[in-house]
Amino acid sequence: DWSSDVCSSDLMPGKIVKINVAAGDRVTDGDTLIVFEAMKMQSNLKVVGDCTVREVLVCEGDPVATGQPLIKLDILTNDQNNHSIKYTKQ
Repeated sequence: DWSSDVCSSDLMPGKIVKINVAAGDRVTDGDTLIVFEAMKMQSNLKVVGDCTVREVLVCEGDPVATGQPLIKLDILTNDQNNHSIKYTKQ
């Protein structure tokens, strides 16, 4: 069973530093998808639960606005109440 999720930047405007995945990649709980930088601080966009990357919507070096979609995931879990991503500071 799966659902689709579009992961957006909930942080302040910044830029994409690194993208660790591509469309079709299978990721598991704790994997870092994207490294994001705002105000010279980096944050990791991590997946919570098993997912498949459907589409990456940004490129390394891209400026990102608050709320901008970054990545589309197919969530491979029966728990539809969990958020599929979390941010952690580096």
